[in-house]
Amino acid sequence: ETTFESSNQISSLMSSNFRQISEIQKDLDSESAIISYTFGRIGGFVSLIKNNSIEIIPLNIGKLEIENKIRSLNNSAKNFKIPFRFDRSLEVYEIIFKPLEPYIKDIKNFYILDSDLKNLHPAILISHIEDSNNSSDYENLLKANWLIKDYSFARIFPISGLKKNISFDEKFLGIGNPVSIEDIKLPLLMDT
Repeated sequence: ETTFESSNQISSLMSSNFRQISEIQKDLDSESAIISYTFGRIGGFVSLIKNNSIEIIPLNIGKLEIENKIRSLNNSAKNFKIPFRFDRSLEVYEIIFKPLEPYIKDIKNFYILDSDLKNLHPAILISHIEDSNNSSDYENLLKANWLIKDYSFARIFPISGLKKNISFDEKFLGIGNPVSIEDIKLPLLMDT
């Protein structure tokens, strides 16, 4: 029995059942990790689970403040009539992802598990941008260092022990060409 398994206080920090996480941890390769964010009124932490270790990293921001920043960022990503908030994207990255960097030297794949940040997709975060104030949105889109250039992300939603219908009669494959593509001045993909 590990220290985490024998201590209810420590294992309660993990937002999902620790025994399930221990099983998943065994299957992680050296380039993959599980992350889960938990926030309280005045602070939070991120749980970083790698194949050989578990780290609990404190974050100095409360739930309401990070939710407001994410809401502002998401609004700029969804509404093409207003400029994308590159400054907010970088700010959110520095708050929630940069504290992980000392622990993730070889990690390239992240599984986001049962997190308080359900409204944030890491694809809209940037880790660096050169002088975004004097450039157009289009130029900023091209020169920003998007987090997804260096890492892949997948969101995992825990399934409870209840029996669920896991077989389906119909198959579905969705492929799309967004109608908003002209709004961001990208070429149309006519044959898709």
